[in-house]
Amino acid sequence: MKLSELEKMVVLGLLHEGSQHGYRIRQVIQQRFGQFTGFRPRAIYYCLQQLERQGLVSREKQRQGSRPERAVYTLTGAGRQQFCKLMEQNLLEPYRPFFNTDLALYFLPYLPPEWLMEKIKITQRRWREVRIWARRQARQEKWPYKLIFLHLEKALESEISFLTALLRQMTNHPAA
Repeated sequence: MKLSELEKMVVLGLLHEGSQHGYRIRQVIQQRFGQFTGFRPRAIYYCLQQLERQGLVSREKQRQGSRPERAVYTLTGAGRQQFCKLMEQNLLEPYRPFFNTDLALYFLPYLPPEWLMEKIKITQRRWREVRIWARRQARQEKWPYKLIFLHLEKALESEISFLTALLRQMTNHPAA
C-alpha cells in the first residue's frame, strides 16, 4: 500500500472517532502511531484537501472563543466506505516488514567482521530494549491497541533471533 493510501486510511480511521481539525489529527497520529510505527504524515492538510475533493470528508469552519477560525473535518458516508476498502487492501495486501538490517546484509562483505559483529550486538541490545518496552505497553493498553504492541514484540523476537543466528554464523564461519 502506498504511503498516500496509508495516510488516507489513518485519517479516515481517526475521523471515525468524531470530527477533528487537522492539527489535532496530526497530534493523534504522532502520539498513537509515531512511537511504534515510525509513521509520520507527510502533509496532513494536503491529505485532508484530497479527501474533501473526493467527497470522503466534509469541512466546516468553526471558532472557539477568541481563537482564530479553523477547519474541522467530518467523515462522510462515502468516507466510511472508502475506509473499509482501504482497510481491506491493507489487511490483505502482503507487505514485507522492513528492518534496516535488511539493507546492511547486502554490504556485509565490505566491512571488517569484528567491527560488524560489535554493531550487530549493539543493534540486538537496542531491539531487546524496544521489545521490553513493547511488552510493557501491551500490558497497559486496552484491546485493540494492545494488539499493535504484541505484534511488534513478536516481530522483534524474530529479528533478535535472526541477529543471534547471524552472529553465530559469523563466529563459526568468519569468511562466510
